[in-house]
This record gives sequence, C-alpha cells and structure tokens, in this order.
Amino acid sequence: MGDRVGTVEDITLRSIRLRTPEQTLVSIPAGVLSQSNIENFASRSKIPVHTTLELRCGTTTEQLKSILDTIRRLLAENPRFEAATARVQLAAYGPNSIQLELFAYVRTRDEAEFRVAREDLLLHIGEVVDNSGSGFAMPAQLFYIRPQGKAQPERGSLSEIQGTGGKAQEVSRSPGRTSEVPRPLLSSLPAAGSERAS
Repeated sequence: MGDRVGTVEDITLRSIRLRTPEQTLVSIPAGVLSQSNIENFASRSKIPVHTTLELRCGTTTEQLKSILDTIRRLLAENPRFEAATARVQLAAYGPNSIQLELFAYVRTRDEAEFRVAREDLLLHIGEVVDNSGSGFAMPAQLFYIRPQGKAQPERGSLSEIQGTGGKAQEVSRSPGRTSEVPRPLLSSLPAAGSERAS
C-alpha cells in the first residue's frame, strides 16, 4: 500500500498494522489508508520471472539458435512454469553483449517457492550457455592506439573504436581489479628513452 510492502497483522477502526520485510511494525492511519493504492500480492496465483540474459559478442548465430531452442524446451517441459506465456527471444545486439529477453510465470503464490524455481531455471540456463561454447558478457576495458601512435585507455564499444581506424585490444576486467595493458599493445609502444637516443 503506497510505498509500503508487508504483511497485515492487525486491522482496527483507526489504523492498520503492517509487518515489513525488515520485521518492523508500521501503523497506518485509516484516513491515509483510504487515500492509498492497495496491492494484494496474496491474491495472485503466479509470479513472473523477467530478466535479460547478456551473452558475449563472439557468440555465433548457430550458438544463439541452440541456446534459444534449449531454453524454450526447458520452459515448456518444466511444470512449474506456465508454458503458454513463457518466452525467450533475441532482443538486441548491444554494444558490449547480445541480449536475450526471458519472461515466464512461475505457478505459485509463495515467494520462497518462486525463488527456488527461478534459481533452478537460471542454473540450467547457465549450463546451456556453457555447453553451447558461448558465455555471458563481462565488463571489459578497451585500449587502442590512434593512427598517430599514442596509446590511450578508452571506455566504449569495440565497434566504435574500430570505426576510428585505431587498433584495439579488449581486456576482461573483474570488479575491484585494475586493468593491465595487454602484451601486444605493450610491444607496440616506444621504449623509454628511445626518442632521446634518436
């Protein structure tokens, strides 16, 4: 109700008591309640799973078809999902990933059971992607050399950098770690003091 989410524990003429997910107890006056939008999650018979799967740009068309077909079979054969409305489709070729849109209803009104079903589905999708020879997109740092020979770090897509005429090298970067200039790039940089020697 409004911006509050929780379980109703008590209703009186003056107020309503709501137990929040943080286990706090909120009292909402009846006057405020009459002017608020109320959404009853307990009345739903199914809960949606809606997410975007981001595959790495090197994924081939054959791999994409295999991944899509296998995920569709998973959704159709799993009785916990509503097969008539479940779908997974190629949504976009992004600058750093190939995006698949996944939508499915889990046939339950219980939040805990929903989370278990969603986790099981995502784990199976991970196996499907691994077995196809593809993988999920990861954050990357791109370094490129301008035609003048100056190396500069740049954030952006590989296609954008290649459009400038520069040579690019992509390096996967894990959160919390500093990116390193790849070896092919280091070998192309002038040695320290070379200009002075000339």
